Amino acid sequence: GDHRDLHKEYRRQRQMCIRDSTLSPKWDVDEPFNSEYASQLSDTEILIVSKAMEREISPSDSELQALLQVGRPRLSQLYNALNKAGILSVRKKGRSRLFRISESAQSYF
Repeated sequence: GDHRDLHKEYRRQRQMCIRDSTLSPKWDVDEPFNSEYASQLSDTEILIVSKAMEREISPSDSELQALLQVGRPRLSQLYNALNKAGILSVRKKGRSRLFRISESAQSYF
């Protein structure tokens, strides 16, 4: 019976994923771009922004944690501040959140 249960579980998970992606648009609507904030970024924030230009980043990003010598909670704080300033866009993926450079920030930097 194990095998069948596993299969059922897999199907249920896939259904959930499919339902998720149709329900929510991929990226949240960006906050208004704060050019004053953008003009005074710390070195830490600049590093985060440059990574976010290359790829999606998450608070559990081991490369950024190592580079900045910070843990997940601090990284999360930094991302959230940049998101509030309209510099990073955010989307939810399951229980985690992914960030990338916003369009306004991309044309600004």
